[in-house]
Amino acid sequence: MSVTVTSLTLKKIPVSKLTFSLRSANQTAEIPFNLDIFGGTVAGTAKLDFRKTVPPLHFTATARNMKMEEMSHAVSDKTTVSGKLSADADVTGQGNSWKEIAPPFKGKAPVQVLQGEGRGFSLIPPNLRGVGEVPVNFPFERISGSARIDRGIANRGILP
Repeated sequence: MSVTVTSLTLKKIPVSKLTFSLRSANQTAEIPFNLDIFGGTVAGTAKLDFRKTVPPLHFTATARNMKMEEMSHAVSDKTTVSGKLSADADVTGQGNSWKEIAPPFKGKAPVQVLQGEGRGFSLIPPNLRGVGEVPVNFPFERISGSARIDRGIANRGILP
């Protein structure tokens, strides 16, 4: 089975060119998918293993060149960061519903943002002795780091 959706909006997030298919064999299911979001692309696979009482989920995805300004505006109506985000996620969970899967949902996601700008905040604390006026906007060529996902929440942010 294969499905293609030309465009849709999930809450305030515009998604286009969503395609996914379902392959199943030996009580396992694999769902490869592709979509365009925030001016970039996401491709990945979700795998379910129904041979166990509680089926485990393994999810991998690669996001490339998503526009941080569009993402920031859709999520919080603010544009505090610009640049192009790329990330690789590899997470697992287990359960029969999202309510069961979310608590043990864990994994990692290396992230990088290229050619951007931080706006409205400073990496340098204000009022440091010997330091002049602290800029609240700063351009950058590359910021990278990783997020550790635990219980469905990315709990370590991007580190320079």
